[in-house]
Amino acid sequence: MPDANLRPIVPSDAEAVARIHAESWRHAYRCSLSDSFLDGDLLSNRNRLWTKRLGAVQPAHFGFIADCQGEAIGFCFGFADHDTRWGTQIDNLHVLPAFKGQGIGRSLLRALAIESSLRKADAGLYLWVYEKNAAAATFYEKLGGARADRAVISAPDGGEVSEWRY
Repeated sequence: MPDANLRPIVPSDAEAVARIHAESWRHAYRCSLSDSFLDGDLLSNRNRLWTKRLGAVQPAHFGFIADCQGEAIGFCFGFADHDTRWGTQIDNLHVLPAFKGQGIGRSLLRALAIESSLRKADAGLYLWVYEKNAAAATFYEKLGGARADRAVISAPDGGEVSEWRY
């Protein structure tokens, strides 16, 4: 892993988180979301989300950001004890494409898992992966994740997309 530092996400990280989120989506979701949505003003879309989300952080919401030499390169965010059966929902885990495959995603996920267990020791972890995102499915399966439920949801681009709970 490059010399990356992990720290809790704070409200002032909203712009950096939005940038990572948008760039990651443009790279990973070409098979799931429309090109017009991904090539549009995705950064403003994600910036609105993260400014709102981090401006009024709920006690059960938490996340971590990875930075390398002062540049934010990845983040994860979760909702503690979100589901009575499945536990903490990992809502986002994104690493800039240039830094993928270097252990940053695993480190972020580990930090989120540790924090989740500190909040509620017996709660599990789960997340949703777009069905066509084979790289993400492979990543989570290598870490021991297993497909549980399939759902079809309204996608952020206005279409529908299939996803799996892991």
